[in-house]
Amino acid sequence: MSETEEVWSAHRAGSFRESAWEEENDSVHVLKSAELSRKSTLDCVFFHGLQLRPMPEPHKFTWISQSEPSEVWLKWLHEIHPTMRIIAVSYDASMKEDSKNGSMDLYQVAENLLSKLILAGVGQSGPIIFVGHNLGGIIAKAISRQAHFRHSLYENDTDITNFLENLRGLFYFGVPHRGSSFTDIEEQLSIVKGQLVDYVKVSSKELSRLNEDHDALCKRYDWKVAGVGESLPTNLGNGFCGVIVDKASARCRNFMIVDQDHPSLCQPESRNSSSYLHLKEFIDRIQAQVTKTATDEQVLPQIQVGLLEKSRKDEEFQQQLVKDKALGFWGMVGVGKTTLCKAIFNDLWNAFPYTLFAEGVKQIPGDEREFEETVLCLVHHKGKKITPAPNLVQLRGKKLLVAFDDVEKDREIDLLRKLSRTLLDSSRYIVTSQNRQMLNKIDGIHIFEVAPLDGEESKLLFKTLAFPDNQPLLGWQEEWMEAIVQTCGGLPLTLEIVANYLKGCISLDVWQQMPEYVGNADHGETVGLGKLWMQLKTSYDNLGPEEKQMFLEAATLFQERFVENHGWRHGQRQWTLSEAKVIWSMMHGNEALHWRTLVDRSMVSDVADDSVIRIHELFKCLGHSLADTDDFKIRVDSVENLLMILQDGKRKIKNVHTLQVVCKDISGEFSSTKLCFKCFKLQRGWSSHCEHLSQRLPLHKLCNMKSLRCLQLVDCEIEKGKVKLPRSVVVFRSQNSGKYISFGESSPLVYLSMKAFKIKRLPESVCGLSNLHFLNLEAGNLLSLPDNFGSLKKLRQLKLVTQKLKRLPDFFSSLQDLQKVHLECDRLKFLPESIGHLRQLQELNLQCQTLVSLPSSIGELHALQELSLRCNSLEILPDRFCELVGLQKLELRCDKLQSLPESSARLTQLRKLILQCQTLVSLPSSIGELHALQELSLRCNSLEILPDRFCELVGLQKLELRCDKLQSLPESSARLTQLTQLILVCRKLRWLPQSFHELEALQDLCLQCDSLESLPESLRCRQALHTPEFR
Repeated sequence: MSETEEVWSAHRAGSFRESAWEEENDSVHVLKSAELSRKSTLDCVFFHGLQLRPMPEPHKFTWISQSEPSEVWLKWLHEIHPTMRIIAVSYDASMKEDSKNGSMDLYQVAENLLSKLILAGVGQSGPIIFVGHNLGGIIAKAISRQAHFRHSLYENDTDITNFLENLRGLFYFGVPHRGSSFTDIEEQLSIVKGQLVDYVKVSSKELSRLNEDHDALCKRYDWKVAGVGESLPTNLGNGFCGVIVDKASARCRNFMIVDQDHPSLCQPESRNSSSYLHLKEFIDRIQAQVTKTATDEQVLPQIQVGLLEKSRKDEEFQQQLVKDKALGFWGMVGVGKTTLCKAIFNDLWNAFPYTLFAEGVKQIPGDEREFEETVLCLVHHKGKKITPAPNLVQLRGKKLLVAFDDVEKDREIDLLRKLSRTLLDSSRYIVTSQNRQMLNKIDGIHIFEVAPLDGEESKLLFKTLAFPDNQPLLGWQEEWMEAIVQTCGGLPLTLEIVANYLKGCISLDVWQQMPEYVGNADHGETVGLGKLWMQLKTSYDNLGPEEKQMFLEAATLFQERFVENHGWRHGQRQWTLSEAKVIWSMMHGNEALHWRTLVDRSMVSDVADDSVIRIHELFKCLGHSLADTDDFKIRVDSVENLLMILQDGKRKIKNVHTLQVVCKDISGEFSSTKLCFKCFKLQRGWSSHCEHLSQRLPLHKLCNMKSLRCLQLVDCEIEKGKVKLPRSVVVFRSQNSGKYISFGESSPLVYLSMKAFKIKRLPESVCGLSNLHFLNLEAGNLLSLPDNFGSLKKLRQLKLVTQKLKRLPDFFSSLQDLQKVHLECDRLKFLPESIGHLRQLQELNLQCQTLVSLPSSIGELHALQELSLRCNSLEILPDRFCELVGLQKLELRCDKLQSLPESSARLTQLRKLILQCQTLVSLPSSIGELHALQELSLRCNSLEILPDRFCELVGLQKLELRCDKLQSLPESSARLTQLTQLILVCRKLRWLPQSFHELEALQDLCLQCDSLESLPESLRCRQALHTPEFR
C-alpha cells in the first residue's frame, strides 16, 4: 500500500462520521449545513481526480484535511460563507478499465455530469464556482464547454442558460492543463488504461483542443481562473516517486506554487495553509462581485423593506415570477411600490448576467428614441455598468432582469414589448405603476395591488423611526401618535417623512399641529411632504375632465354623511357607490368607465357597488384643497355673503359645482330664539313669520353657475313667487327652505331631500321629476301624497317622516324600482295590500307606532333582505310572513307581539335576529333550525324559558339575553361551539350550566344577573376568557 493510500485508510473512520452528506442524485452530494435552510447564494462544486486503483467514495476522501484530528475541510468554507452550497461530484475516474470501471470517455462523462448538476438545481438561483483536482479540472472544463454547445443548439433551454451564465470561475488543484507523464505508469503496471487517461497525456490533441475552447469561453463569459501547483514529489509506490503535474503543465492565470506533494494540494493542514487561503480568496473575490457591491444594487430604507417583506410575502412574489414572465405592482403614491420592487430586484439580480433597473421612468425626458437610449444606458453586466451603452440588437439573445418603476406612458410599454421580443424567454420583468390600465397592456403579467400598511404596521414603522433608541413614549406622545398615523393613512413614505421630522421633538404643540399639516396640501412642504403632494396633484392632472369632476365629487360630496334612521343603522352613513353612480349617470354619463379609470389610477378604492366610497385620507385632503381653490365648492353662512360672492368678478362662478347656503347652525335649529326689534316678534326655530329676520334668496341669480350640480339650502327662504330650481342641479337638499321652489319638467334632479315641517301637501311638481331616484321627505304636517306620486317610476329609495299621514295610496305599489323604504309615520295603521308588488324591495324599515297589522302580501317580497319593525301596536305577524325566504336581518321591536310563527324555520338565510318584545312569552321550537343564524339578541322581559332546540343554533357567534324572568339556560348550551360573545342581563338567573366550560370559542362574557350566586369553577379557570362583568 502506498503512503497516500495509508493516509486515506487511516482517516476514513474518524473523518466522515463528523461530516453529513446529502445525496441529490448518484453523482451529486451536498455537504449539510444548518444555514442551508436559507436561500443558497453560491454553488461551489468540487471534482476529484484520477484514481490509480478503485477507491471507495473518492469524491469525499479527496477532501480530507491533514490536521489532527482530520476532517472534511470543505466545511471550513461554511464558516465564512454560511449560505454557500458545497457540492462534491462523483464519477468514474479509474485509470484501469475493466468490466465495471474506466469505460466512459470525456464527452460522455461531461454530458452525464452536466445533466446531473442541472437536475440538482446547480446554478439555477445563483453563481457557480468549479474546483477541480487533477483530472477533475479537465472534467470541469469539459462540462463548461458542453454547456456552451448545448446552449448554442437550444437557446430557449432556460436551465442550461441559467447554468452557463451563472458559472463565474474555475479553481485548479494541480490540474495537468498540458498533460502529465505520470500516466505512463500504466505501462509499468501492465493494466488496460481507462478511457480518460488519454486526456491527461502529454501532447494530447483532445486536451489541446479543450484548452483552446476553454480559453475562448473564459473571454466570452468573463470566467475567472486561479490555481495552485505542487513542488514536492509524490510516492505512488511501484517504484514511482516524482512530481505528478509539473509547474509548466499546471500553470494558469492567478497561479501559485506551494510546498506540497500532489495529494496534499487538496488536503490542507490548517486554515492557514497556502492552498486553502488561495482558494478562499478566489471565492471571496467572486462572491464580492455578485453580492452587495454591484453598481446596480438598489439602496433601500431598511425598516420599510422589513415591513414590506413581512406583510407582502416577498418570497411569494419571487415564486410568482418563476411562473409568470412579468410581475406588476399597482397602488397609489407613497404606498411602497418602488421599495418592494427594489427589494425583489436585489434578491434576484445575482441569477441574471444582465440587469436593468430604471426608476421613475415617467420622469425621463425625450421622445421614444431618446427615452430608449436613456434607459439602455442603465444596463449592467454582472454588476458593472456597460460602457458604451448597448442597443437592442446587441442585447438579442441575452437574459435580463428588467425593472421599470412608475410606468405611466405608452412609450414605456412599447420599450418593454421591444425588450420582450429581443431578449431570451428566461428574462423577467418587474413593473410598478399607479395606473393598472398600463400594467394590463403587458403580456404575461401577474398584477398585485400594494395596499397601505395596517394600523399596527404603521405604528411600528413610525415608532422605530421617531424613537430609534426604543425609548418609552410619553403619554401625550402615544395619544397624538394615533392621530398622526391615522392621517398618514398607512403610506410608508409619509410615515417615514413625518417620523424623521418628529425625531427627538418633545414639543406638545408641534405634535398637536402635525395631523393638520400632514393633511394640508398648502403646508405640506413645512414637514417635508411637498414632493408627495406634487405627485398626488400630478395624478389628478393626468385625469380627463369628467374623471376630475368625479374625483372631486368622490372626495367631497360623497364623503359627507347624512342622517339615516334605517333599521339598526341609526345615525349617519356615507353614500354607497351605487348611489353615487346613479347621480354620475345624470351628470357625466359613462360613469362605470370613468370610475374604473379612477380605480385603476389608484385614486379611489375598488369597492362593491353596495359599499361606501373609500378614498385615501391624503386624496380626500387633496380633493378638498382643489375644490376650495377652484371654487368647485362654496359654503356661505348668509344670503348676504352669497350675493357678495356672486358680484365678485374675481371668483370663478361658472366653476361652482357645489353650493351650500347654511344660514344658521343646524344644531341650534330647534332651540335658537331671536327677537325682531322692528315688529317685536319672536322667532323660535322654524316657526317665525317675521320677514325682517328671514333671509330670502333670489334663486334666479344662481343661473350664472352653469356647472352647479349640488345645492343645499338651510334656513334660507326663497323669494316669493313661482321660482324654479336651476336645471343644472342634480342633488338638492333643503331644510326649511323650499316653500316657494318648484321643479321644471324633465329636470335632471336625481336626489331630493326636503325637511320642511310646515308643508301639508307635497308640491305637484315633485311628481314630475322623472329622473328622481332618491327622495327624503321629512314633513311633520304632511297629510297625504299627491295622486300622481306613482309617476316617480325610477325611485329607488324613499324615506318618509311625518306625524299626520294616515294611509298610503294604492298606487304606491306602482313604484316598481323601489329597493329601500323607510316609513316613520306615527298615525299610519295599515299598509296597502298591493305592497307585495314591490318585487325589487330589499330593505323595509317601518317605525309606525299605530300600525296594527301587516298585509298578507308581504310574503311576496322575495327580494327582501332586511326588515325592521318598530311598531308597538302590532300584535301578530301574518301567516305568510315566513315566506320571506331571502331575509338575512330581522329586527322586531313590537311590545304587544306575543309570539312568532312556528314556521319561522323557513327563514333559512337569516343571519341576524333582534327581538325586543315585552309581552313575548315563548319562542317557537323550530328556532333551532335557523342554522345560518350568527347573531341573536333577545330583550323580552316576559320570556321565562328557552325552547329545548335552542341549542341547535350551532352557527351562533354572538348571543345577548336581556330577559328579567329567565331563570335558567339549557344544559346543552355547550353545543353552541361557535359562540364567541355572550351577554346575560337576567335578574332571576340563578345558575349557569356546568357544561359552559366546553364553549372553547367563547372570548367575551358579560354577566349582570342579580340572583346569580357563583360561576362554575371550570369557567373561572379559563385563561383565554376576558374578565367577565359579574354582579
